[in-house]
Amino acid sequence: MGETLLTALLSYIGTSIDHIIVLILLFSQTQHRKRDDLEVVGGVFAGFTLIILISLLARFGLQFVRQDWLGWLGLIPILLGVRVLFRPVDDETKAEEKITSTYARHPSQFGTVFFLMLAFGGDNLGVYIPLFASVSGRQLVLILLVYYSLSAVMLVAAYRISEVKQINRFIERYERWIVALVFILLGLYIMWENGLNVF
Repeated sequence: MGETLLTALLSYIGTSIDHIIVLILLFSQTQHRKRDDLEVVGGVFAGFTLIILISLLARFGLQFVRQDWLGWLGLIPILLGVRVLFRPVDDETKAEEKITSTYARHPSQFGTVFFLMLAFGGDNLGVYIPLFASVSGRQLVLILLVYYSLSAVMLVAAYRISEVKQINRFIERYERWIVALVFILLGLYIMWENGLNVF
C-alpha cells in the first residue's frame, strides 16, 4: 500500500506541477472574485475527470495485452521526461503568455479552464494509461483517491501562492527538473512493475 501511495503521489506531482503554474496565473487573473474562482475549480475538476475517464478506457482495452508487453509503456513517461529536459525555456514563457491572454478574452472561465486542462492532458495520458494498466483494481482506486485529493490541495495551494510572488518564482525556476525526474523514474517503475528487465 505504501508503494502505491508513493507512486500515486509522484505521478500526480510529475503530471501536475506545470498545472500549478497555470492555476497561479489564472487565480491572479480572477483577482479572487468568488464566482470566477469557483469556475476555475469546476473547470479543473471537469477537465481532470475527462482525462481520468480516457485513461481508464485505455486501461481496460490494455487488459487484453500480454503483461510483459505492458512494461514497454514505461517508455512513454521516460520520453516525456527527456522532452521536458530539452524543451527550450522560451516555449514555456510563450505558453504562459498565451494562457493569460486567452483567459482574459473569454467571459466563461469554466470553459477556458476546462479546455486548458485538456490541452495539458497529453502528458497526463502518457503517464496515467501505462500506470493504470500496470496496477490492480484496488491499487487503481487508491491512486484515484490520491489524485482527486491532491487536485483539491493543488487548487488551494495555487490560490494561496497566487498571492505570494517569491514562491511562484521558485516553482517556475525548478519545475523542469522536478517534472523530468519524476517522469523518468515513473517510467522505470512501470517497466519494473511489469517484469520488463532491461537493466
